[in-house]
Amino acid sequence: MKIWLVISALLSLCIVLAACGNSGAGKPTTSDTATAAGATAASATSSTASSAPPALRSLKGDEDDDETGERLANTNKDNDVDFDNDLKPQPGYNDSDDGPVRDYGRPASTAEESKLEDIAVRYYSVAARGDGATGCSLTDANFAKSVPEDYGSGAGPAYARGKTCPVVLTAIFKHAHAELAGAVRVTAVRVKGGQALVLVGSTTMPARFLALQRTHGVWGVVGLLGTEMP
Repeated sequence: MKIWLVISALLSLCIVLAACGNSGAGKPTTSDTATAAGATAASATSSTASSAPPALRSLKGDEDDDETGERLANTNKDNDVDFDNDLKPQPGYNDSDDGPVRDYGRPASTAEESKLEDIAVRYYSVAARGDGATGCSLTDANFAKSVPEDYGSGAGPAYARGKTCPVVLTAIFKHAHAELAGAVRVTAVRVKGGQALVLVGSTTMPARFLALQRTHGVWGVVGLLGTEMP
């Protein structure tokens, strides 16, 4: 697991760098800056929604507005370190700052894609049914062992209390039932060594990726409900 934690940290760093690359301008001090930000927002929103392939336009998009330019005019932080309003959804599944995820590693081979896509779709299917036992069987063995301590104890949310992986995952799945209700569609599969990211979307869940790890030749999910796109 330590190797995957390092890779995850590096990926997170790439995402942060991509998201913060043009934040040096800071807060606006003139009405001209605000006007320009508004024009940028309108242009970016239009291009994002129209540039998404038709098959992806029905999927719920990236739940932020970090590429609309609105962060330049927004003075309200939302519990994070940037100036964007993450509570305002960005239309369109694709988002220009998702590059570190979309370009992670290499495209999966046909055989890898088939296997990894099947695992991801099955995982979200059992999650929608609240079946924590089957969900645990699809996770990486080491990750499954860590679930009770990392998420079922006082370190995790109150609704996820439990001493076994099936009990904890069942609680987490049921808590997220509304978000998991829509059928999941895999949009891409990226592989890097023994790690993989399966990019998914649905009509009820914001765009995200599910991390998997190969241990002794067996692929397993490393995570709970996936990670939302940056």
